[in-house]
Amino acid sequence: MAEMGTQTLSIRIEQLSQSLDWSHQVSQEACGVLDQYCNQLSDLERAVQPVVLKTQQLIQTREKIKQARAQAEEVLDHLDASRKVEAKILQGPHTDLVSFMAAFNKLDAAITFLQKHRNLSTADDALRHATDLQKDGLRLCHEEFLSVLIANSQEPKASKLTSAGFKQDMGEASHPQQELVLVMPAVLPKLRTLAQSMLRCRGSHVFKAYCDLQREVLDRCLATLPNQAPPNEDMSKMSWSQVEKKVHGWVQALEVLTQMLVAESGLSQAIFDSPYAEAAFDEIVSKQTAELTKFGQAILQSKRLPDKVFGLLDMHEQLDAQLPVLSQVLANTNSGNVFKDMRSLHEKLQVEIQETFAEFLGSVSKDPAKNTVADGTVHPLTATTLSFLKRLFIYRSALHILFQDTSSPTPKRDGSGHLPDAGVTQRMADTVLQLLDALLANLNSKAKAYKNKALSALFLMNNVHYMVKAVENSTALAVIGQDWIEQHKDQVEQYGEEYQNQSWGPVIALVKENRPPAGRALSAAKDRGAIKEMFLTLNGYIQTLQEQQRQWTIPDTLLQSNMKDAIAEDFLPAYKDFLEAYKSVEFTKSAEKYFKYSVKDIQAMLIDTLTK
Repeated sequence: MAEMGTQTLSIRIEQLSQSLDWSHQVSQEACGVLDQYCNQLSDLERAVQPVVLKTQQLIQTREKIKQARAQAEEVLDHLDASRKVEAKILQGPHTDLVSFMAAFNKLDAAITFLQKHRNLSTADDALRHATDLQKDGLRLCHEEFLSVLIANSQEPKASKLTSAGFKQDMGEASHPQQELVLVMPAVLPKLRTLAQSMLRCRGSHVFKAYCDLQREVLDRCLATLPNQAPPNEDMSKMSWSQVEKKVHGWVQALEVLTQMLVAESGLSQAIFDSPYAEAAFDEIVSKQTAELTKFGQAILQSKRLPDKVFGLLDMHEQLDAQLPVLSQVLANTNSGNVFKDMRSLHEKLQVEIQETFAEFLGSVSKDPAKNTVADGTVHPLTATTLSFLKRLFIYRSALHILFQDTSSPTPKRDGSGHLPDAGVTQRMADTVLQLLDALLANLNSKAKAYKNKALSALFLMNNVHYMVKAVENSTALAVIGQDWIEQHKDQVEQYGEEYQNQSWGPVIALVKENRPPAGRALSAAKDRGAIKEMFLTLNGYIQTLQEQQRQWTIPDTLLQSNMKDAIAEDFLPAYKDFLEAYKSVEFTKSAEKYFKYSVKDIQAMLIDTLTK
């Protein structure tokens, strides 16, 4: 078995050796064939190389010919461009803007090319024709621009742009104001395309024409507002009623101008690119904005009167509302200086409000003591002072302007717009108390000017009662506290008692203290004469009261009714007893001469008096 295995292995080794010899022989033959092919390829490459070089030269020559031909065609195209696009350009942009702009742009490119290649023999003639055609195209663009702009403009009515006009138009105050549209949005792309093409071709006249048109729109809009300031008008010589109308006009003008500025800014940006958009906006709005600022500064120079505070507060609050918007449209433009002037006006208004209010505080105590009212009614000083205070605190900004501590940062406002700072409220209460104390001191001085003590007491009762009611009915004034109200209600009662004692006291005392002697006959002349004299005195008192108190008044109906009830309660029962007691006494044969006033007469007299 081992011998057979050895033989088999020997056979396989022999076969493997033969295979290796054969493979080596094949490899040598293949290498010989490959060497032969390499030699042939080298020979072919040497043979083809001249052809390749010639081909490359031909390709380069062809490219040069192609480039030369393209340049020639470009030159010919530019030389002939004006004649090719002439018909389309002269048709204008009205019917087919896209085709017109393509032709116009081609013409512009030709002009640019010809200006750079004026060495060509025919370039001057072609350039002259193209330039003339471009002028015609610019003229048609300009006409179309103005035609589209005018036809699609929506000139606003100033009366509809004010808050009052808008609310009236909408029927509800809660609707937000809609964005003002000066030109129909659908035509803005066309206007922008025309404007850009003209400006690119140095057609700056479209810029001026646009500014002139829109400036006229703005001028006409503001001119429709009433009570605007004529140039160089001196408001320092005007009455407050005249100035107040100007204030109302200024407030409306600022509101309208702000909306117009926003609309004009958006329109300029929609039609022009920077810097033309900013320049157009400045050209349109700068004059009116500067004039309105000058108008506001002129109002500041008007006479200082108490009511001026309210006009200045109206202006200040309108600026409060509009300055954030104006900041966005004016601050970064050439009109930025005008915006700074408006901010300065805002600050000056605040100072003028403070100083006018301070003058008013001082004027209350300085009103002449002899300046009294004949009927003892509420004095105009009292009415105007309380009316001033109540009206003052309607304004959201009054608290901040008059009572905010300027050394501390301004706190945030609450939802109602008022400052919730406790320090502000306390300073306000202190100021109101100071003013009311000054008013009371002045009223007491005026009361002393009356020769009639009853009228003096009536005057103080009426005026203090008016002050108490005004404070009670005002949430703002109530900050001075309930103690003040209760204290001065007591004063009203005291003045009422004083008035009653000084006017009706002697009459009441007379009827209560003088009764006929009981159980004793009257002596012939002496007793009868005393009774007659007493009745004459009583009747004289009553007649004097009737004459006086028909000229006096208690304007508050409830207070008047209470006073009459108190007099009737004190006097009428005693007077009735008095009359009945003396009717049984025979002291005269002409009773009607002495029993002049019945109880009903007194009742009628009370109804008829103190009601002037």
